[in-house]
Amino acid sequence: MRGSLKVGGFGNMISIKEETIIEANPENIFNFLSRIDSLYKVWHPKDHIFCKTLYKDLNERGCIFHFLEIIGGFPLYLILTVSKLKKNEFIEYKPIFPLSIFNLGMGSFAIERISDKLSKLTARVEYGNHFALLDKIFQLFVKTEAMRKHIQEEGQNLKKYLESKPLQK
Repeated sequence: MRGSLKVGGFGNMISIKEETIIEANPENIFNFLSRIDSLYKVWHPKDHIFCKTLYKDLNERGCIFHFLEIIGGFPLYLILTVSKLKKNEFIEYKPIFPLSIFNLGMGSFAIERISDKLSKLTARVEYGNHFALLDKIFQLFVKTEAMRKHIQEEGQNLKKYLESKPLQK
């Protein structure tokens, strides 16, 4: 598991990237991620409260879903859309309108096959925006270190879950 943090842009846009090597094929990882509405508590039992689709399925571009989780003691509720999707390879999520006009963030999962039995999952989260005042307000509530720890735990929990299941072709 490797992680990185980048602060850039005009303000303090935060970018967190976490890589996890999983003994599973890309299809199993993608199937898990596209079923997080039913596996949300399995993914992070301590912090995940709920995740529900509102429109379409999570394996379809344009899907709208909402979730509630606790990040470092702060409840984070978002409504997102699947903005980009390539089956078994990539899923990107962005906030829906009106937050989308402020470009406050995005999340993505890239899945790369390493071998027949190993894959690399790269989780990326970006949040904040290009205005220093809004960034400071946002970071008062969602601490970067708490977000990074949460994403690392998600990678490890996904790894444990998938590696305890038999590989599917």
